[in-house]
Amino acid sequence: HGGVEYYAFTVGAGATITLDIDGATFDSVVKLFNAAGTELAVNDDNNVDNGGERTDSFLTFTVQTAGTYYVQVS
Repeated sequence: HGGVEYYAFTVGAGATITLDIDGATFDSVVKLFNAAGTELAVNDDNNVDNGGERTDSFLTFTVQTAGTYYVQVS
């Protein structure tokens, strides 16, 4: 792998965002950004028992403000 991918989505205030990378063939890292580009959350190598491999990423975040958010997967 080695690349970086971005995904955008729009949610309402109070929405809970769950990012779960399972079975990746690379050591994933996920980051969540707001529309201004501020990093809100990051996860690498979460060991939560959610069915994924040890190097998979998982995070949950509740947004306070409605709007567009961006996920970076690397």
